[in-house]
Amino acid sequence: MNDDRAKPTLDVWTLFSLGGYNAACLLVGMGVGWLIDSQIDTFPVFVLIGLACGIGLGVAGTWLRMKPFLED
Repeated sequence: MNDDRAKPTLDVWTLFSLGGYNAACLLVGMGVGWLIDSQIDTFPVFVLIGLACGIGLGVAGTWLRMKPFLED
């Protein structure tokens, strides 16, 4: 059965945007953690928590963005 919806194409700009999104998630997470650590003198506790949150957000965002390309 033919589907009238056009399947999205994966191009280099999509991959660049995913890389930028992941880098931003990591930097923001670590930056917020560093700011909290510098205020309450607990380095590196919140930097590591921010890094973990950034990784999780990056994985979730990448999965949501790539999901249309993976469906049949």
